[in-house]
Amino acid sequence: MDFMASLLIVLIVAWIAGVISNKLGYPSMLGELVAGILLGPPLLGALPVNDGLFLLAEIGIFVMMFYIGMEIDPEDMRKSSKPAILASIGGFIVPFAAGFGVCYYFLSHGISGEGSAIGNDQRSMMTASLFVGMAIAVTSLATKSRILLDLGLLNTRIAMVLMVGALLSDTAALVIFAGVMGFGETSSIDIQALLVIVFKAVFFFAAAIFAGVKLFPAIDRAADRLPWVRAHTNFMLVLCLALGFGEAAHLAGLHNIIGAFVAGMFIRRCIVDREQYAALTRTVQQLSVGFLAPIFFITAGFEFSFNVFSQELYLLIAVVIAAVAGKIIGTMVFYLPSGHSWREGLTIGCGMNGRGAVEIIIAEIGYNKGFISAEIFSVLVFTAIFTTAAVPFTLKLCVDWLRNHDDLAYISKRKGFLIFGAGPMSRMLAGLLAESSPVKLVDGNRDNCDAAVREGLEAHAGNALDADLLESLGASKVAAVIACTQNPEINIAAAKLAKDTFAIPKSYVLLGEERFDEYAEQLKKDNVMLLYGQPVELADFDVLLRHDRVTLSDFMIDDNKDERLRSIQNSTRQRLIFACRRGEESIPFSSPDEIEPDDRVYVLEIDTAELTSTESFGDLVRSCIILDLNEQLDLKQFFHLIAVQLAEKLNVSAEELAADFMEREQESGTVMGSGIAVPHIRVPGKDIFFMIVIRSSRGISFHNSMPSARIIFGLVSSPDQANRHLRTLAAIAQIVQSPNFESKWDEVTSPDDLRRLILSAKRRRV
Repeated sequence: MDFMASLLIVLIVAWIAGVISNKLGYPSMLGELVAGILLGPPLLGALPVNDGLFLLAEIGIFVMMFYIGMEIDPEDMRKSSKPAILASIGGFIVPFAAGFGVCYYFLSHGISGEGSAIGNDQRSMMTASLFVGMAIAVTSLATKSRILLDLGLLNTRIAMVLMVGALLSDTAALVIFAGVMGFGETSSIDIQALLVIVFKAVFFFAAAIFAGVKLFPAIDRAADRLPWVRAHTNFMLVLCLALGFGEAAHLAGLHNIIGAFVAGMFIRRCIVDREQYAALTRTVQQLSVGFLAPIFFITAGFEFSFNVFSQELYLLIAVVIAAVAGKIIGTMVFYLPSGHSWREGLTIGCGMNGRGAVEIIIAEIGYNKGFISAEIFSVLVFTAIFTTAAVPFTLKLCVDWLRNHDDLAYISKRKGFLIFGAGPMSRMLAGLLAESSPVKLVDGNRDNCDAAVREGLEAHAGNALDADLLESLGASKVAAVIACTQNPEINIAAAKLAKDTFAIPKSYVLLGEERFDEYAEQLKKDNVMLLYGQPVELADFDVLLRHDRVTLSDFMIDDNKDERLRSIQNSTRQRLIFACRRGEESIPFSSPDEIEPDDRVYVLEIDTAELTSTESFGDLVRSCIILDLNEQLDLKQFFHLIAVQLAEKLNVSAEELAADFMEREQESGTVMGSGIAVPHIRVPGKDIFFMIVIRSSRGISFHNSMPSARIIFGLVSSPDQANRHLRTLAAIAQIVQSPNFESKWDEVTSPDDLRRLILSAKRRRV
């Protein structure tokens, strides 16, 4: 079979195996490895064996270790707390010693390794034993991330300890791996040879640190100054740096994956732009995890031997026991001096018990170099599969155990909320949350930001999708983001940016009625919470809040939670569960499942009786003035134009009316959304209510920081028409959000068509 056909078959099998593994709650690499064992030469022999596949697998090891290095921040290692360091030391030393001792005992007593290529001399037995010790001492960083996310533990102390512990143990394994590789290739054991190995390793790491800290940033700055450097050339530059580090490691007598790993760690230091770094990381991740790594794990399974269950059963059992007991007991015992409970130490030990990619890489290299036999390689592969499969079960049991004993500790490293949108409803929510947590609002409408500042809130004018702005606001230290604008696509994109670029653990997104089911399903897949737990037309509530037609009340939840929530929602008044307070902490409402007894629930209430009237919005549209403007006008010219249309009806001068519109706009902007404005004023008198509708093909600029408005509804009313004024604003808000309204607005050809479009637009009659 030719190479392309072989590659196609292997990738299809890897994809199917990865999907099945994920569906069962395990990482993709576990499914890929099992597929290589079951469908490859060890059992069925259905998968093709091709030299090209093994070449890609070798490249896959390199790129994957480069990606793992990119995911590790040296600053996190430097700032590691005492508990994390203690756990990582115990979780590495004890299983390393246990694995080395068990393997050396079996080899030296002739119980294992008969007929293998590793030899029976002391150096060969020690090298094989060192590889076994290293392989079972590591822990899977990628697997931990997925499991902690699925269990909702990212903001707990055990998550921090697990992540840093995995990081340190993997780093230690790779450093020791460098020494063991040199030791395995040395013909004799002597101090001089060992000193040479140590010197070469130290020299490489010193040179690598210097290059990473000093040279990488300089190269990146130089590349930024070149106009022809684009994303693809930037990726090639970074890949060349990684290959250079890999070759340097090889020249120093180390394996090239050491260079790839170190290069990955320092790449993040030279790229200041978070958005650029996130894009680069995604590219490397797709190349590695999405293409090359599956080939590596499939072909690694080819080397497995089922003979291990008959010929090396005792060694297999002994290594698995050494791996599991050594990791859990070592972590728990070394964790006790941290001052935290032994239950927490046991939980962390169970979490660190899973191996993964690094163990398979170490075993694969050891086998290819002839340092370990095929039987020992199979033992290590089985150990990786068994321990990785056990982690989700054991960790969940231990976490539930901690919760039952009120021993699950949360960390306060991240705190506060970042809210996208600063309209009336967002400001009300921010005011509640700010009572217990720091809150920052971001809105493109400067008037909304000014209103928030007047209410004592911290608000910043800008784009919610501007990663540099969010970085300057400390997004990397925020516990939750709330996307609460009128545009659901902006909300979803902003939440994704917050999660992907700044790793913000919690995201709440507001959705309206349009395409609600589609968007809600997308949020569920992305582990994003639905703000308020239902579709909410933000423009409606903002209008009502601006005119004091909404009140905020609160209710205490007793043991009969479901009945209490039903009584809140089934009322003669229109109600929306808004937020809740638990102890001293206020949190946004997302789902009734998150409400607990003794929580205080905050509810927005609208008295629908206040909104009842005989006047018809349809009648108002049928009688209103409609203008279709093609000329370019500034704001002053525009207000004078509509004032001339209304002056005679109101029996006032056009200059006076235009001045009132301009003054109102300067006091508080009337831009409702992108390209939409509703300038409205009150005039003295009684029973006065007029509306004028304008389509501007060139747009009217109401504010320098906002897009020009093409859809404009102008309102003039007397004080006694407050209810009608309010209902009209709410109706307009609903109309402009109806499906395809803006595109149809541009397509119709006459004022009469505009009138028919407004009358036919979907809206709720409140």
